[in-house]
Amino acid sequence: MFSASSQLQKRERMGVNASAQWKLNDSFTLTGEYFSSDLDIGTDVVSTQYWTDRPQESLVLTEAYKISPTGFLEQGTINSNFYQANTSVQTEEASSKNFAVTLDWDSGQNLVGQVKLTSAKSDNDWIGGASDVMASQGNKIKFSDGSEGPVNPNGVSSFVYTLDTPLGAEIPVIETSGALTDKSQYWYKSQWVESKDTSVTANAIKADFSYMFDEGFTKSVSFGGRIADKDVDHTEYRFLNQFGDYQYYFKDPQIVDPVAGYTLLPIVTYNDNPSRLIEYGNFFSTSSGKFPSSILVEDPSHMKDQVTWLNSLYPNSPLTKAVTPITSYAVDESTKALYVMADMEAEFGSYYLTSNIGLRYVSTDLTVVANEVPAVLADGSNNNNSFAGFNGTEKEWTPVANKSSYSDVLPSINATLALSDEFDIKFAAAKVMARPNLNNLGRGFNIAYTGNFENGGPDGRFQRFASGSAGNPSLSPDRSTSYDLSANWYFSPGSAIIAAMFYKDIESFSVQQSSQEAIPDSDGVVRDGGVVSRVVNGQGGSVLGLELGAQHSFENGFGIMANYTYSDSENKDFVDPTSGESLPIPGVSKDSYNIISYYETTQFNARLAYNWRSKRLSSLFSGYPRYTREYGQLDASFGYNVNEQLAMSVEGINLTGNDNSSYLDVGDGEYFYDWQTDETRYVFSISYKF
Repeated sequence: MFSASSQLQKRERMGVNASAQWKLNDSFTLTGEYFSSDLDIGTDVVSTQYWTDRPQESLVLTEAYKISPTGFLEQGTINSNFYQANTSVQTEEASSKNFAVTLDWDSGQNLVGQVKLTSAKSDNDWIGGASDVMASQGNKIKFSDGSEGPVNPNGVSSFVYTLDTPLGAEIPVIETSGALTDKSQYWYKSQWVESKDTSVTANAIKADFSYMFDEGFTKSVSFGGRIADKDVDHTEYRFLNQFGDYQYYFKDPQIVDPVAGYTLLPIVTYNDNPSRLIEYGNFFSTSSGKFPSSILVEDPSHMKDQVTWLNSLYPNSPLTKAVTPITSYAVDESTKALYVMADMEAEFGSYYLTSNIGLRYVSTDLTVVANEVPAVLADGSNNNNSFAGFNGTEKEWTPVANKSSYSDVLPSINATLALSDEFDIKFAAAKVMARPNLNNLGRGFNIAYTGNFENGGPDGRFQRFASGSAGNPSLSPDRSTSYDLSANWYFSPGSAIIAAMFYKDIESFSVQQSSQEAIPDSDGVVRDGGVVSRVVNGQGGSVLGLELGAQHSFENGFGIMANYTYSDSENKDFVDPTSGESLPIPGVSKDSYNIISYYETTQFNARLAYNWRSKRLSSLFSGYPRYTREYGQLDASFGYNVNEQLAMSVEGINLTGNDNSSYLDVGDGEYFYDWQTDETRYVFSISYKF
């Protein structure tokens, strides 16, 4: 399937921060800090779909067509009896509140200390409504009067489109017939609403102490500990309407009620309600000529309040907000950490050495609560409030806790050898650990279905499995050991030239693996299956690289920075199916650089930055490596301090509107996977200090 979409997003953020400090006496100072943020995001997405894998669709043999040696369609004319477009309206409200209380202690002698309490709470509420409109006739179904036929006889029985996506093309070209522009042929196929609520609470207490020696090689020893707890509660919902004895998530009249033997949902065409369908012009405007310049979709302005919109379509069908247990979860992460670090200094003739050696111990206790959902209840009935799993939610489920614990000992060393006032050599080595993303730990198996097109045409007997994704409660942390060596020349104040080498030995990291799996369709029968993406622990890899950088600040406030990085990586999980060689670490580009010019004074600041990176591996898709192409982006920002309290800034992101695309390396060339362009975004900010 090829799909094209246009997205319009609006963001509004409001933030407040405050701090207060109280010197209790000569030894103790108390500091309180507060920060809160509210973010509202509104997103409208319209899309169109062109299917190439429906059984009833085929290349028109009277037209020229081309298939690559590995079986990928490059050019052809496709005759289809299925065309639909989609509107999605999403609303997201995110809020966070952060508190911190710090007590600093200074004995007036060699020992100082600090105790800090932090508490953070964030909530994210997301809701999305979607609507499919279809120009095709739709499934052949039974009606209440006993007759049979397509849902929308006025729709097109078939339409022809041409596809041109030769190997190496960054974006395909799709041309359609004029039949899809006739509003009278459309009907409102399916509507649905879903929502997600996520709350995160994090509390921590830490204590840090430092003892300074009056003499000797060791200048100070720091030590301390931290206890933290983080709770995540994620719940997903479907909004269900009742028709007959069953609940419906997808309000689609192609779905036939198994008791009545015919559809219970109203069939609404454009002629029945013309106000819902609009022509969305300027579609895919950043790539003129690649796709149709306009498409017909449900009007997104009617869908801003998703629940009200859904109720207006089905006022006589009770609406229920039901939990989706298989994609809901909770995670509790408790950590305890201790550390000790020594700072040392020594002179060797005209050379001066500073270093620190540290050791950190971290213990993590993890509880992931997912829901176990039986297919059949104790009384033998189906555990679903609809007659098919894809269209309802489970009635009963049991929370199951998966507990695990792990600990890490993490040594580190940093050393700087100053050969003169202008030149030094730095060395660093550390063992590091990054905990798994909590969403990857908790989320269950999420399934997407599509219509059944067996026996030469669409019908509503069952839904075919299209794709799936799943988390993994048994994920281990990402672990690695890194080494860095650099030479630095400080040739004037605020200016330097740096050359560095680095090596990272990666023990393990989380990877997305996509593969074809034999997953059953909605009726429980395994047919074609589909692609499932799962998060798993990788076997590790390595990165060896070189970095060159320079910075120079002029006396008039202007400055320039430049940096180049070369990274040669390989991993033990992904192998190129054509060459048999190891593939790079996902997300690591071999070459990257950035150039930044800036101007800074007490009142003004301006910055112009260009960042570029070469292609990078994203994942594997059906065994083929998927690469994101090389990408460069130009950004700019300008800030003005009106006075000591008021400051204003404007930021321009992707000023040149560059494209971002990826492809599959299929052995005999690069085959299109996806393409995205982001128009220039502008961010305006105002801050005021009381």
